[in-house]
Amino acid sequence: MKLILRLIHYYVFRRPWKGLNILRSFFRGFFVLPLYIKKDVSCWPTTLIFRSTSRCNLRCIQCGQWGEHAYVKNEMLENEMTTGDFKRIIDDIAGKVLHLSFQGGEPFVKKDMTEIIRYAARKNFTTQIVTNGTLLSQYAESLVSSEVDYIVVSLDGPEQVHNTIRKGIGNAFKETEQGLSALAEFKAKLKKPIPIIAVAMTLTEQNQNHIYETYELVRSMDVQIFHIQFGIFTTEAIVQASSQRYEEAFHSSPPKSWGGFIRDVSAFDTINIKKQIEEIREDIKRTHSHLIYRQTPGFECDIHRYYRDPEIFVSNDRCTLPWKYAQVMPNGDLTFCLDLVNVTFGNILQNGLKNVWNSSKAKKFRAHLNQKGLFPVCSRCDTYMEALNPCLITTAMIFNREGRIMKQRTSKTPA
Repeated sequence: MKLILRLIHYYVFRRPWKGLNILRSFFRGFFVLPLYIKKDVSCWPTTLIFRSTSRCNLRCIQCGQWGEHAYVKNEMLENEMTTGDFKRIIDDIAGKVLHLSFQGGEPFVKKDMTEIIRYAARKNFTTQIVTNGTLLSQYAESLVSSEVDYIVVSLDGPEQVHNTIRKGIGNAFKETEQGLSALAEFKAKLKKPIPIIAVAMTLTEQNQNHIYETYELVRSMDVQIFHIQFGIFTTEAIVQASSQRYEEAFHSSPPKSWGGFIRDVSAFDTINIKKQIEEIREDIKRTHSHLIYRQTPGFECDIHRYYRDPEIFVSNDRCTLPWKYAQVMPNGDLTFCLDLVNVTFGNILQNGLKNVWNSSKAKKFRAHLNQKGLFPVCSRCDTYMEALNPCLITTAMIFNREGRIMKQRTSKTPA
């Protein structure tokens, strides 16, 4: 409650235009769908996700971009947008798009990241950044002063476990821990309630038995949210079925990125995973912890079925991403989905977001989803599951407090 009061004071009295955008994001989430969901066009996206770079300093074992079945190729590492390009896009969409999320790769491999975030904050966007945390220490002060609203930092277990999963540098855990400490230090020094800091744990075979232990680590840190992600994964058979449907519908090669998420989850102990999550919730209730618990999927689902039956959708809700969200690739190409990176609809540097967002190719893609439903490979897409919430920032801050997790949704495989 103390955090919420500080945030309300901050957004009402110190940054009222940002506060207005949070409200606009929340209400737009309710009104866009009834007005546009059956159409092949939509109003301005509420959220624009920048794949700031595909470069990364780590090689995490579960990663679709750089993991075992990696889909990042040389062409995805070329022609990255400049600082000036980002600023031109931000100027063009100011007052229309409301929330910007900066992701990667690893965003801080891009040296001008804090300058871009600062520029977006001045235009009253709410901003978020998703990072592996290993480069946070050197940017912590400038990040806090830039008024970024929300930072998601990956932490996949205690030191030895985390370093087994997140490879690429000597001690990724230590670097991330120091980065989180630096963020907390400068927040206190500058007396700011933002950025809200979330620690995200993506479940893997290596860390599945260390969930509660990781929660205890996070509880001792000066962070606000502990977020468990059940993880994106698929199977070869699901990818093949999706690829065949895509080729028949669009007469072009299917997304290579789907194959990046083929992952064997048969060794997951679903009973123990569920037990640890229940213990975390009980501890938060018992201790009245300041820590907010979140999970993706953001609703109660059968954990055993989630991992054992990936062909079955955990929710019968349709995907709303192509009507509310868009992702900009490092070269300026636009796509709707974080992981459908080969399905691009045009370049917004060349043609502007307004024209590409409702281009003929984009409309055809929406029409296909309306007629045929989700692709089989979408069944474990965590972005689709997050989009069931009306506004990421608002729900993260307020509405996903422990005890408000959404109820079980009926499973149903789309046609």
